[in-house]
Amino acid sequence: MLPIYRDTGSRIHSLHPYVITAFVLSVFSASLVTANIWYMCLLLMVTVIVAAFAKILRNWASVMRFALYLSLSILIIDLIILPKNTWWNIYGISIPVEPVMASIPLILRLLVSIGSFLILSLVVNPDEILNATSGSKVMLAVAMGSRLYPLIAEDEAEIEDIMRVRGVEMDAGGRIEKIRNRGLLLLPLLTGSLERGLSVAESMESRSFSGRKGVVPAFHRPLFRFEKLLLAFQTIALFLMLSWIFIAPWTFPLLLADFPDIGLSPAALISILLYLSVIAGGER
Repeated sequence: MLPIYRDTGSRIHSLHPYVITAFVLSVFSASLVTANIWYMCLLLMVTVIVAAFAKILRNWASVMRFALYLSLSILIIDLIILPKNTWWNIYGISIPVEPVMASIPLILRLLVSIGSFLILSLVVNPDEILNATSGSKVMLAVAMGSRLYPLIAEDEAEIEDIMRVRGVEMDAGGRIEKIRNRGLLLLPLLTGSLERGLSVAESMESRSFSGRKGVVPAFHRPLFRFEKLLLAFQTIALFLMLSWIFIAPWTFPLLLADFPDIGLSPAALISILLYLSVIAGGER
């Protein structure tokens, strides 16, 4: 079954969707602009810690396990296409240096990206995202995509149960047979998704969505003072990260100059602490 939103009762689940969205976008942006392996490892640790405090670590890890398998394709492609000039000799096994060192940042970036957006899917109620962004057509399209994902996951679970009742063994046999059996779910899922998309389009057209101006979002809960502070922390964290990457260290040497042993600056380490501020959560 695909992981979908479930309110686990954690304080992180009670945060305003704007705070979690800012956290995810900030972490994702930070992973895109840096190639520092240690910093991306810290970003990945941040996503693990936030998932643990949100009590979604099991569902989060189930998808990340698949993402880890997917990331191995990056290493395989780099081993094929990149030159191999120097080698490591580890217990009699020769490992090419250039492909491995080139693939590690890409793998970490992929894991951080998937892990951060997975937190958004598992922590924030899709209905809240949909209602909060209904004033913008672009954001509404993005929010509708995130809203339809849990519906597809529920359809998948329902169709799978129906097929099991009819005698189809979804988990029987080897890996190839399991993939073939689950391939039977694609056609009914595709049909159901097309019908749902058509009904949504007809509903929006009947309500003259394309002709409306000045739409007021349906989600009216204001940000609490503490949530405004957390939202500011995520913005400051991204600013510190971008300053470390794009501003010369001599401008603010005590803040931007790297520690020689780990290649990270105080600004980079402070940004990690600011990202972790979301574990304080909201009010329950």
